Amino acid sequence: MRAVRHITFKTEDWRLHLDEPQPMRITSFGEKRAAEFVALQAADWATHNHWQLSRVYPKATRLESSNMPDNLACRLWAAAVHMVSLNFQYWDSGMQVNHALFSLTNGGCGYILRAEHRAPAEPAAPAAADGADAAPPRELPPSGGDPVVLQLQLYSCHNLPKSAVERHEAQPWDEFHPLADPRAFQSVPLTSSDVVSTSVEVELIGGRVGAEDPDACDDRWSAFTTVVTDNGLDPRFPEREGFFKAAVHTPENSFLKLSVYNNREKLMGRGGKRLLGYAMAPVAVLRPGYRTLQLIAPTGNPIEACTIFFRLDLLRLQKPEPAAPVKERHGSGDAWSAVRLSMLSVNAFTRARRKMNKSVCVGGGGPRGLSLLAEEAAAAAAE
Repeated sequence: MRAVRHITFKTEDWRLHLDEPQPMRITSFGEKRAAEFVALQAADWATHNHWQLSRVYPKATRLESSNMPDNLACRLWAAAVHMVSLNFQYWDSGMQVNHALFSLTNGGCGYILRAEHRAPAEPAAPAAADGADAAPPRELPPSGGDPVVLQLQLYSCHNLPKSAVERHEAQPWDEFHPLADPRAFQSVPLTSSDVVSTSVEVELIGGRVGAEDPDACDDRWSAFTTVVTDNGLDPRFPEREGFFKAAVHTPENSFLKLSVYNNREKLMGRGGKRLLGYAMAPVAVLRPGYRTLQLIAPTGNPIEACTIFFRLDLLRLQKPEPAAPVKERHGSGDAWSAVRLSMLSVNAFTRARRKMNKSVCVGGGGPRGLSLLAEEAAAAAAE
């Protein structure tokens, strides 16, 4: 593999400096520069990544080995960036979304195939011969790339830990983790102190999520449940407070995250919350029905016997139909005049209607007269 310097995203300009582009060439981008490119030239970068490898690495000012935000990583993957480098020694939101993507997609083998709608187009299938019966259309369930309405009903959590270092399942990399605590892997005696007061945050991260109108969407949507006080064994959420609904326009680039918090009052009446565990998965791999997910500790270790129980429904998002023009009939004859009410205010429409009625009384209702009336109505509406 050969590293090359970035010049431009346009293929024609590349050929002036290099030979024919090859997949074995790779260009590296810093986090700050990549954030600018993905905000201003995402489409050109995605086209560039069809024939040239790209890698993005964290910026040098991250002295604590932190990572880029999770929504920025989602934008880079949406632009078909092949490698998004992260600091694995720091388990933050960037590592959480990276672990969810590569552990639950494509069997956890370490790489993911490009989405079908981003792959180069294949030639269309030949049309059916004359006289052949075409197959009737079938109503298929939403696929990984179809916009959906996600409905989530939270029911309960089970066996929540009382602290952030409790009942962790050991992982091979724990000895290299700077935040690893040996107490997390030891048995903890049961006590009645520090009872957990539970709340859950539901998040959709990456792509276009939230409202059913694509223009009103953002790359993050979140909502909270009510707090279930003094219950960490099996806190249950009321049906109304535990129901959430949001639109996901880009399931292949969006993630569902469920974060469980301990909401205990601090001294002097000041409230605070502490993350106990989370569960995260790409929306494209989710399946409807009753589901249970194991919670993961803030350090990245699965928590033994700690789960969250919910029901998930994925409904096809219906595209709004464009409004048809309203037709008004004036005078005698078969001529019609179409008026778009959405572009006229009430006063403008009233003035145009009065002028048209007056002209009908003077000039008659023939086709020629009505065609002139429509032009005068448009002029009156513009005034």
